[in-house]
Amino acid sequence: MSRVRLIEPDDADTKVLESYQSLERSRGSVPNLFKALGYSGAMLGPALGVADFTGIESKIPVKEKQLAYLVASRVNHCEYCLERHSKAALKAGLGEAQIAALHQEGDLAENPLFSERERLIIHFAEELTHKATATSAHIATLRPTFNDEEIVELALVISSANMFNRLANGLGIELEKDLTK
Repeated sequence: MSRVRLIEPDDADTKVLESYQSLERSRGSVPNLFKALGYSGAMLGPALGVADFTGIESKIPVKEKQLAYLVASRVNHCEYCLERHSKAALKAGLGEAQIAALHQEGDLAENPLFSERERLIIHFAEELTHKATATSAHIATLRPTFNDEEIVELALVISSANMFNRLANGLGIELEKDLTK
């Protein structure tokens, strides 16, 4: 059970209700994590902006952004985010075997299911999540494959995953009934 009351549409103010309706249109439902932020549009609106970046095309393809998000969620043991983003990652083109590997223990950096580019993303997401920093040496290993803008995009996705993981884990947000295993 969530440690805080989730704000249902009937209890939401006008601004929050508009965001909920937008979520219904774009995602088919309002995720419980966003219901926890539904106390005010001032909290929910910016959070949605950050969350939406993971799902839009940019310099880094959505498939790779979802991979980075899932790796951070794996490191943080955030079952809520792992389950929700596994569905999005599958839709974005990650394979079922890759997603299954993300749900298991073991070293992903050497897993042959992932390309060299994907393994670079995995290692960056693990380092940034474990240490909340990346060394100059690590950034240098990314440079032959990623330019600065792409590195910043990956850092944004990984950092946002860490934020949402901490919200979901810290507040005990439960997975929606239609997504439970």
